[in-house]
Amino acid sequence: MLSRSRRWRVAVGVALVAVVTMSGAFWYAVVEGFGAVDALYQSVITVSTVGFGEIEPLDTSGRLFTIGLIIVGVAAIGFALAAFAEILVESALEQLTTRRRGRTLDRLSKHTLVCGYGRTGQAVLDLLPPGLEVGVVEREPDRAAAAERAGRIVIQADCTRDETLLQAGIERADGLIVCLANDSDAISTVLSARAANADLRIVTRASDAHSASKMRLAGADQVVSPIDMAARRLVSDSVQPELAGFLDTAMHDPSTDVSIRAVRVHAASAAAGMALPELEAATGVRIIGSQTDDGQVLHAASIVAGTDQIVFAVGLETELLAFEALSAAR
Repeated sequence: MLSRSRRWRVAVGVALVAVVTMSGAFWYAVVEGFGAVDALYQSVITVSTVGFGEIEPLDTSGRLFTIGLIIVGVAAIGFALAAFAEILVESALEQLTTRRRGRTLDRLSKHTLVCGYGRTGQAVLDLLPPGLEVGVVEREPDRAAAAERAGRIVIQADCTRDETLLQAGIERADGLIVCLANDSDAISTVLSARAANADLRIVTRASDAHSASKMRLAGADQVVSPIDMAARRLVSDSVQPELAGFLDTAMHDPSTDVSIRAVRVHAASAAAGMALPELEAATGVRIIGSQTDDGQVLHAASIVAGTDQIVFAVGLETELLAFEALSAAR
């Protein structure tokens, strides 16, 4: 998609050529006494420098004007041609860049896609773990260019279209984060993504609380309302600021010593057959609770060995990695 400044320069260039040509025709008609068609013809062949010569003899003032008209006309045509050349080069580079981005995303697997590179999308990308493979889908050319300058893998396309999500490798992706401001576009994106990948983890933003139920019906696993989240955070920082700060640091700050993580313990994993004290001793983590399939959070004492479940663990990064390795399906 061509930038607005490029289109504006082309329009200015064409307008300059038209103005110079009509000014020359006006001179030849009014001052030199040419007929309307002859005046326009003389101006066009002069501005274009085709060298057909004078239709009728010119006096000294006419020849001096013609010299000036040639200089100004050449400059105007040069400006217009340069603008056209920039458009051709930009279009060719854009096609090459799009193909390169597509080939890069073709190599990604088990990655996370972020739809939308606005303020919310940029904040999300800044908070994602450094080692996570991430692709960005952004429709607006200026934002897509900004994402590319930031070192992101980007596709400049409409994420509501099925072919865009397929190009971004939605069938191979593990997660999709929808950061679109328009709820209708978000619902359409969620529908297309869920149809392409039934196992995909989809989290979407909802600008309007009334759209949340529709997004869940479309296939979203989690719907986040910025207003609701802001209200919860304001209350947390007011009532329990230390706990809110600890959770923020443990979850999002890679430089901290202690991290907290949700880990799925598969029924076929080595961890599933171990008692809770044995598992904590083997990995060094501290298990503080679990979560049922319907979202209910339970005390660690309620964990049943040998079942597939999600548990919450606190520990050093190395300890958490060891715990994840034990919890993976064999």
